Amino acid sequence: MPQVQINNVYDLLAWICAAIADWPLGVQKSMTCKYDMTQRTKSIEAEFDFLNMKGPDKEESYEFLSEKQIKIICDKVCQWSQTSSDRIYILYLLTYLAGYFDFNAAFTHFLTDYMCNDVTTDVWSFVALNSNYKEVGGALVPKFRTMWEKKNIRTSQELDFSPFSLLANYLWIPQTIENEEWEATHLYISDTSIGINGNEPLMVIASSGQRENTFEYRCDNEIKKFIIEKYNDGACDRLQKKIKCVLDSAANQNAHIVLFPEMMASQQLQSEICHYLSESNNVYPALICLPSTEFPISKETNKYCNSTLIVNGSGEKLTEYHKQHPFRLDQKSKTKTDEMGNPLMEYYYEPIEADRKINVFHVRGVGRIGLVICADVFHKNLLNYLFDVLQINVLLVMAYTKGTDIFFRALTAANVAYCDVIWCNACAAYDKPLQTTPIISCFSFGHEQKQQHICKYCGKGKNECSSCLATIKIATEYTRDNDLDFSLI
Repeated sequence: MPQVQINNVYDLLAWICAAIADWPLGVQKSMTCKYDMTQRTKSIEAEFDFLNMKGPDKEESYEFLSEKQIKIICDKVCQWSQTSSDRIYILYLLTYLAGYFDFNAAFTHFLTDYMCNDVTTDVWSFVALNSNYKEVGGALVPKFRTMWEKKNIRTSQELDFSPFSLLANYLWIPQTIENEEWEATHLYISDTSIGINGNEPLMVIASSGQRENTFEYRCDNEIKKFIIEKYNDGACDRLQKKIKCVLDSAANQNAHIVLFPEMMASQQLQSEICHYLSESNNVYPALICLPSTEFPISKETNKYCNSTLIVNGSGEKLTEYHKQHPFRLDQKSKTKTDEMGNPLMEYYYEPIEADRKINVFHVRGVGRIGLVICADVFHKNLLNYLFDVLQINVLLVMAYTKGTDIFFRALTAANVAYCDVIWCNACAAYDKPLQTTPIISCFSFGHEQKQQHICKYCGKGKNECSSCLATIKIATEYTRDNDLDFSLI
């Protein structure tokens, strides 16, 4: 018996995954290529007489194995590990056990377990299905599939001949990826909050906020940082009214998700929107990503946090997300010139530090939803973690930027991952936007009709701005013109 806690099949599966992950990559690939489904059941049931595939009468819990049976299995895995030719049986055992019990019934049982935390009545958070995630150095999480999944897709795991691609209902998430350790919080949103089927799309409302900016900043030449000085109360009040209109419109459309841009909110504005939702009788979307705010953690050390608050339709906090990758602001110097007398460029960086914490929202029929802020899309290891490891199906991106091309190029990584991306920028970020300037964009990478859909600047100035929103529908029958529905409210 290994010196690792193994109390149930989730723990056992994770321990086996960790053992396979320790194999050299060449061995992992060769075992995956050698895998023969027709030999799996016969081989495993011949070895363990207490296992017998039950077909439609599968176990409904992940706790069906006794301590004695777990010990027998673990001892055999240790024995197989000693011989190269026997390692294929470990792979057979992994997939056999993963299919032995009812995935949906067992997960429903898990939601009531001590490893899962109730966030609200319809949302649960967890780190992993396995309780021994720290000991084995990895997490087992559910793999819900999208209703609109493209046929005959090949994930990056499959293309790399990864043994973990053979798991139909689970993802194996190593604790360390390319020498970086990420802390992922998984939130399951029940289908009573976000319930879709083959005839009903996932509806996302994305709003650019308003044309008027809400904050003031300064560039510190000594530390080469740009610092948010303050938020303007009047501008925030005007934005708050527009946000309420957007939320009411989303409620009328029975939308599932609302996405706002980066940087536009003060902490007070976020709090007041939560209060508004809690006092209203409307049924608002289950997942609302409020505009992010930037605030000082320590003014003495000039450390700031760029944070968005994710709430449900009642204004209850589900989680928060902190931007990981700082933005670089490029400005022409007022005092330095080159040999020709042209002003030199000076660079100022956002004063934030990565906490390496991310959130993944799990929804039946949708899969996994991820959220990042602006320059996070330039963090290659983060994108690799989201697309290749967590296999995100929908990525929400809130932004505040004057540039678009470099962002859109970075997001093409979602193409290989078959991930839909919704990018929501603040039109206040542009000095002089044109009516061709992209404000909101959706990349339908997960569908047969692979396109980029764009909402453009409406042309109204600060005084005429009534806030804009885009209605984005992601469904099995995903067909649309190049422009999204773009409504003025």
